[in-house]
Amino acid sequence: MMHTQRYWSFAAVVVFLCWSLGSSSPLPSSGRLPDLSYVAETGNYTCDELIRWLGTEKHYSNEKKQVIFGLVKEADCTKKPSLIAEAVKFGAAQGKRSFFVDDISNLRAGRLSSGSSDATIGSGKRKGRGKAKSSDASVVAAALKEKKCSQQDDFVVAYLSNYSINNNFSHFLHGLLRLFCALLDARVLVWQEQPVQRFVQTRNYTIWLDEYFKLSPEKEQWLRSFGGQLRSLKSFPPPGDCVSSQTLLYGSGCVRLLPPEKWFGYPGCRAGSILTAFGTYMRQYHLAATADSLRFIDNLDTPLTQRSSSNIRSNANDLTGSGLRIAFAVRDISTTKTGLRHISNLAQVQTLLTHTQHITSSMENVTFEHLDIPSTIRYMAATHIFVSVHGAGMTNMFFMNPGAAVVEIIPYPLCQCKSPDYFYGVGGYYHGSAVAQGLKHYTYCVPASEVTWHQIPKDLANGQTPGKCSWKHLHAVESVHVDPAKFVSLMRKVERDLVVSGTVVLTKPIININPHVNG
Repeated sequence: MMHTQRYWSFAAVVVFLCWSLGSSSPLPSSGRLPDLSYVAETGNYTCDELIRWLGTEKHYSNEKKQVIFGLVKEADCTKKPSLIAEAVKFGAAQGKRSFFVDDISNLRAGRLSSGSSDATIGSGKRKGRGKAKSSDASVVAAALKEKKCSQQDDFVVAYLSNYSINNNFSHFLHGLLRLFCALLDARVLVWQEQPVQRFVQTRNYTIWLDEYFKLSPEKEQWLRSFGGQLRSLKSFPPPGDCVSSQTLLYGSGCVRLLPPEKWFGYPGCRAGSILTAFGTYMRQYHLAATADSLRFIDNLDTPLTQRSSSNIRSNANDLTGSGLRIAFAVRDISTTKTGLRHISNLAQVQTLLTHTQHITSSMENVTFEHLDIPSTIRYMAATHIFVSVHGAGMTNMFFMNPGAAVVEIIPYPLCQCKSPDYFYGVGGYYHGSAVAQGLKHYTYCVPASEVTWHQIPKDLANGQTPGKCSWKHLHAVESVHVDPAKFVSLMRKVERDLVVSGTVVLTKPIININPHVNG
């Protein structure tokens, strides 16, 4: 669906008038991007410091990272911001599959290769998961020691998975963000200013996907965006064989990139620079709109009848005449196994928005399950205001351009969560994501009386107050009812902020009023 209207309203706020008449056009003339050469880490880290940072990424890896950490020599960590090990192999023997090295001398933690550690490796299943001890490395190493592997890769990036990465889009995308960060820090991807501002790949490499990784065609397309070859370790090598690497980079994390709930207000966190670089890279790779193309002049002298036909765009990047592009996320009922989390009165809300709009705009419903990856990135890059009920699909905001806005509809009881140390809540996960990448973030909290449950959580039965927020609360939501008047008021604030920031330039006041008149 799409609506395009402009209405004149005395509800317009004076800030629209003052800013619009008193400012020169903020539209940039150069069209240059910010210099992103500073994003790659330059600090000097010891092995212990690197492992301390990388070992805390529990949502985006598995315990097999402990095996990799144990294969690193102290000399490999000296004055490097990345965790790199030399001559690492991956083999299968005696029912075990593991990373290992032939030469265990000078390892930081030879005990991991000698079998004294009891660290376990999750198979990626939440319940009844199989476990493999890090002593698997010693079993495989003993069976395949000095064996010439049938396959050899030069520079390898080890990418680990877990249940969340395999089954939750948001966690998978956060895993990609960490992979991108690791490639930057290792200078596999480098930003160049001349002759064209863009990221360039400095060397060929292969991503080793651990044996638990569920590689779908969509995930393969995401991973190939970074230019490397892919090798799944699920079925290869066969028993009694191995694959070797000259150099192995740990790709499931990077230093000073904290968990997303800590992306706002934590000194030293690199989220702002990494998210900016990641969004820029993906928009360039998929030929998406830039921040400059989002800025537009709302020519209030042009009749609507002369502009309406240009508002139906043939592609996601075409913003000609569209004004503000407002996208409402709508989930595909055929793909969800939990509550649908839809806005029960969405049509009513959109109708009121249409009839009270101050600025030329178009409204659309978007279902990400119906878009391929390039279309998703191009669509989000060309969106000014993204509206969604809290959920994994909101992570697509990573591809929005700086200066755009996100409106997060948060069902009860998630608005009661404290910020910023909790995953959910007004100032939590998506607030940190938005602020870190230069997006404006707004929240609309849905009270308990306006939530319809797919299956009411046990701790909310009989009107109880939940002890803490949980994903179970979110997954139990079937629908939310949004107060149209309150939501329109929030959207008016979003519009005003976009005018003040220069994303929208008005050619004259929306209402005619003498600024010297009292009242």
